[in-house]
Amino acid sequence: MSSIYSTSLKIELIGNGDQSGVWGQTTDNNWNLIEQAVTGVQSITMLDTDYTLSNLNGVSDEARNAVLIVTGTNSAIRNLIAPSAQPKTYTVYNNTTGGYAIIVKTASGSGITIPNGQTYIVYTDGTNFYTASSTQSIAGTANQIVATTTAGSTVLSLANPILDPVIQGVFEPTGISATAATGTIVFYTLNQSVLYYTANAAANWAVNFTGNGGTTLNSLMAVGQTYSAVFMVTQGTTAYYNNGVYIDGVSVTPKWQGGSAPTSGNASGVDVYTYAIIKTAASTFTVLASQTQFK
Repeated sequence: MSSIYSTSLKIELIGNGDQSGVWGQTTDNNWNLIEQAVTGVQSITMLDTDYTLSNLNGVSDEARNAVLIVTGTNSAIRNLIAPSAQPKTYTVYNNTTGGYAIIVKTASGSGITIPNGQTYIVYTDGTNFYTASSTQSIAGTANQIVATTTAGSTVLSLANPILDPVIQGVFEPTGISATAATGTIVFYTLNQSVLYYTANAAANWAVNFTGNGGTTLNSLMAVGQTYSAVFMVTQGTTAYYNNGVYIDGVSVTPKWQGGSAPTSGNASGVDVYTYAIIKTAASTFTVLASQTQFK
């Protein structure tokens, strides 16, 4: 019987009685290909277009590797196309520049969208792709704030929180500061999703949203993601208001609830500002904002 090749890993299956005297070479090659499928790391460079993984019988190729590191610069969402009719699991790191997601898929099946800067474990049944795991975390010790991304959504939370195990719910990290709002306030999105200034505002202020001292918000968000933030400002008898919004130091004009930006604050209470920051393209954001009085 002549040799054939396996469906998924494309390794050579020696027929009975074939390759007398050389079967050891084929077997060694097969083991190398299996090792590639289990531990192989393949770099893929996208050239602002869809990329089809090479798929070969009995020799090293791109599609057989366990890990795919995708680089290059894209100006739109691009497809990473895996072979059809070949079930397999991949770990895919979208390390492209430009801020766009990639979609890993077969030529005709449904795919999985991997946001820029994130790593997903995915698998295919030979037609469609599915998510096996899509979680990335910035590790922390007990009660440190961490960012966790699952299936494209980023959540800020406490690492190893010390909580009563019978309590269940959503806990939003909140920064509380005995500070008077004035000037430009830097809102570190990796530190909190809610910021509360408890001293009376001293002047009108602007808010600059960024990741932290060394990380931009733009680098943390993929196109199509939304970050929600709340800034709570204590007001004295003379009230002030938010008159500027920045993302990574670049001015953005929000769309305000009701159609008009605030021109005043509300005295002797707490004004709560909410912001929905939507990344619509690389370094491009739409901000939906509102002001609500609590007294």
